[in-house]
Amino acid sequence: MFEEWMAAERFYTFFIPLVVIFMVLFVSVYIFVLIYTEKGTKASKIGNRIFFSLLILAVAYSAVGHLTHRGWLSQNEYIHPGVRDRATILGLETTEDPAIVNAYRRSATLGENLTALDMYESARVTRGFPYDYIGSRDNQHYFTYGETDEFIIRMDGEVNWSEDENRLIGNEYRLTDERFLDIGFYNEHQVIFEVLHLTEEEKEVETDMTQSPESVTNMIGGWLFGRQFY
Repeated sequence: MFEEWMAAERFYTFFIPLVVIFMVLFVSVYIFVLIYTEKGTKASKIGNRIFFSLLILAVAYSAVGHLTHRGWLSQNEYIHPGVRDRATILGLETTEDPAIVNAYRRSATLGENLTALDMYESARVTRGFPYDYIGSRDNQHYFTYGETDEFIIRMDGEVNWSEDENRLIGNEYRLTDERFLDIGFYNEHQVIFEVLHLTEEEKEVETDMTQSPESVTNMIGGWLFGRQFY
């Protein structure tokens, strides 16, 4: 897949822009020739033949290339700085700003994007959640920890209620070909949170707290929880 990706990327980010630039310049020259060359002359006819021949070649090349590589366009829609830390146009590579990368890495849709990309494969991950639930406010859920449950954790995200034990469910994404690392794609070493399962018996607990909570991001390592409060 890597070779196909690189061929498609070169086509859309190098050859197509090059064709567009060339055609813009050539159209400018052609207009100049039309203006300053008398219609019907040999020079005018030669200019017309050259122009339309190159135009047909450019259109044919672009059409065939697009039919061959168009799958790249739909895949590229899911790539943002949280998935790949650089971009290339006309052979020039630009690195994304680290602050922007970090913001996208906290995106709630990061998992959806990685799932849609063919160069990633996912594995389901489940782990226990050892904190006691003390209630929710809208999509914000609160838990206690500490020897006497004196501290509070807050987690923003989806909760499912079941008869099973409390547990986190997420997905780990890995590149199918590590050569993608060389062109800026992340090989996920962190599990991306999907949903928290809590037992039905805790569902009616009322939230009652006066202290500032800690973010779940600071309590559970190796997991990405999307945008939590800061």
